[in-house]
Amino acid sequence: MLDAWLPQTDGFEFCRQIRELDSVTPILFYSGAAYDADKQKGIAVGATAYLTKPDVEGLIETVVDLIAKAKVDEVARRWVVNQPRPHEKSVSAQFFSAAAVGN
Repeated sequence: MLDAWLPQTDGFEFCRQIRELDSVTPILFYSGAAYDADKQKGIAVGATAYLTKPDVEGLIETVVDLIAKAKVDEVARRWVVNQPRPHEKSVSAQFFSAAAVGN
């Protein structure tokens, strides 16, 4: 969670720097910078969502949604990584076919 106004740098620059290193982790702006230009800039530099203070209900809802989506995305990545590749299936099938023919 970031604010547009940070002490050493602005949140937009910090978000951009984070995105250079990490394109997956959700980034939520929760800021008093409420102009449409601020929101557009936040999304343009890589934020997943941008909410303006003091929308606490929206904040809670958005955080819950981002956590749920992150969990789904993580499960999907694990599932894809753990699936046999097409050539692995065919190699296994050929191996067992060859062993069956040899007997």
